[in-house]
Amino acid sequence: MANPRQRQKQKSGKAKLTRKTAQQRKKVPIKGSEIIAANWDKKLTLKQNYARLGLVATPNPLSGGSEKLNPPEKLDVEKEKSKLKANEAIIERDEAGNVVNIIYGKAPLEDVEDMDIEPVEAKTEVVKQLEEQASKAIKATRVVSENEEKWLQALVDKHGDDYEAMFRDRKLNTMQNSAGQIKRKIKVWRENGKKQKMVAA
Repeated sequence: MANPRQRQKQKSGKAKLTRKTAQQRKKVPIKGSEIIAANWDKKLTLKQNYARLGLVATPNPLSGGSEKLNPPEKLDVEKEKSKLKANEAIIERDEAGNVVNIIYGKAPLEDVEDMDIEPVEAKTEVVKQLEEQASKAIKATRVVSENEEKWLQALVDKHGDDYEAMFRDRKLNTMQNSAGQIKRKIKVWRENGKKQKMVAA
């Protein structure tokens, strides 16, 4: 006769862990892109699969132990300044380690979204398929709310196109939006206004 504990195990909905069930648990379904799922090798790790498909597992190139532990002591700032891209900067420090100067690339970090990105040739067939799929995607249009429209109108009436002044305006810029954020919001607001005028005409 089975004791109460054995009966409880039999009634439990939890599957018994065996070699077969353990193997089934390890199989992780690939969700999201059908292109990546079709070309995924289950025998390889995530990083190995991404490398084989021509993708990166993380947008940060310094992660995963690839950071230089012993960088050169002295850096030719003038030489390196010319190599800086729009989203890069050089931080100069004194002997105590305090930041004394920050040299930015060709454009401020906030204006990177407004820049035209130069197309890079796809290295693998999977990347080509992903780029083709992305080019056919429907771009979502942002709608400016009525309250946001009044706020932007007040900023433009007061400061014109001076986004730095808008950023420093504590009374109107209560949410502390940066100059770049305000610039993008006004750009969307003006574009929506033009479209509405075209539809009305």
